[in-house]
Amino acid sequence: MNRLFDIQFDYIPKKYHGRVLVYAAKAQWLTRLLQLKAAWSEIAPESKIVYVKGNHISMMRPPGGSAAANHLAARIAEIETPPEFVP
Repeated sequence: MNRLFDIQFDYIPKKYHGRVLVYAAKAQWLTRLLQLKAAWSEIAPESKIVYVKGNHISMMRPPGGSAAANHLAARIAEIETPPEFVP
């Protein structure tokens, strides 16, 4: 078990230059949300953070999870729809 913790803490992610969409629960300390934004900006400069009402669990369950699901579905539709057909 200690080896798993060592591996986790030794891991250094490489920069990712693609787009990343991060869903974060609003029910966190402000300092934690700022750290989250700073960390993702460092790893993936094109990352976008979407703040969702609730905590880590409730943000994925209805009714809060519906907002995240709808947002994600809309982003997927943007990717799958050719630009000339976007309303």
